[in-house]
Amino acid sequence: MVPTDATGTTTVKLCSNNVCTVGGNGKIITLTNYNNAVNPTYDQLIEFLKADKTDEKPYTSTYVCSDFAKTLHDSAEKNGISAGWVGARGCNHAFNVFQTTDQGTIYIDCTGMPGGATLQDKQLNVAVGQPLTGKYLFRSGTVQMGCTVDNLLVYW
Repeated sequence: MVPTDATGTTTVKLCSNNVCTVGGNGKIITLTNYNNAVNPTYDQLIEFLKADKTDEKPYTSTYVCSDFAKTLHDSAEKNGISAGWVGARGCNHAFNVFQTTDQGTIYIDCTGMPGGATLQDKQLNVAVGQPLTGKYLFRSGTVQMGCTVDNLLVYW
């Protein structure tokens, strides 16, 4: 993918029905979309995720899953990849969605660990009424989030 320049951007505040989503610092999450970002192939998405370091940031009380999802969204868009931000109600968790041209909808969670760690990118299995699960992309292991997805709040 080709990095985009700062021209042709729009911002989206994560508010719906007078309720806004905030980050760990209590401020409303605002996404930056690049008008020339496009849907990637699955391989292009994986190459982007390998290079992106969002997952290495430490999870803290002021930098939580909604912040990780915002950071990955904005980084993908800046690098020419169209991205969405997802809030999973019932799980109280945020992650990203990508519409790939060859494998369809792909959900990615790059939420890091307290203290920071590498290789935290996960591909999630997301379905309303089902447990939120996934697998690590760049190391072995599966993820059981311990919750059931009630519904999804998606921002593009």
